[in-house]
Amino acid sequence: MTRLTACVASVFLFVLSVPAVSLGDDAADIEKTISATAKALTEFPRTRYRKAVLSVYTKDYAGIQDGELETLVRTGAWLVDLEEELKLGKPIGIVAQVRNLKVHSAGAFSWATYDYEFKVDEAGPVVQEDSGMCTSILRKEGTAWLIQHEHCSIPKRK
Repeated sequence: MTRLTACVASVFLFVLSVPAVSLGDDAADIEKTISATAKALTEFPRTRYRKAVLSVYTKDYAGIQDGELETLVRTGAWLVDLEEELKLGKPIGIVAQVRNLKVHSAGAFSWATYDYEFKVDEAGPVVQEDSGMCTSILRKEGTAWLIQHEHCSIPKRK
């Protein structure tokens, strides 16, 4: 093992071994950010308020959803497409839920792990359904914790 590899491995192991520090009010704010995402998505067909969905992400947000790249631009485009379908009278409903939310911190960044469930229906029948696990990396900007990176995936069935 080279010295550089040993150093990187040591730092990585140190970060993993750092216990989650008490975040106090920050923990509640981070939980609110993650929960606000699910709430804004659930309410979008009724409110059509894109900013409520997009405002929880940093401008340089990049995420992975089941192997597919997500960015703020792609998420915004998806919301525009969804809004167009709603304007055409499609009876679309969304249910987004977060469970088992755990918040951790290692200095200036925090991360949250959680299970998610996402369903889209059209007047009853479910047309899209996902459930899986996510890890979100958050960065504090001013007084708000925003999602900078998110990785969500559906566990493989055994």
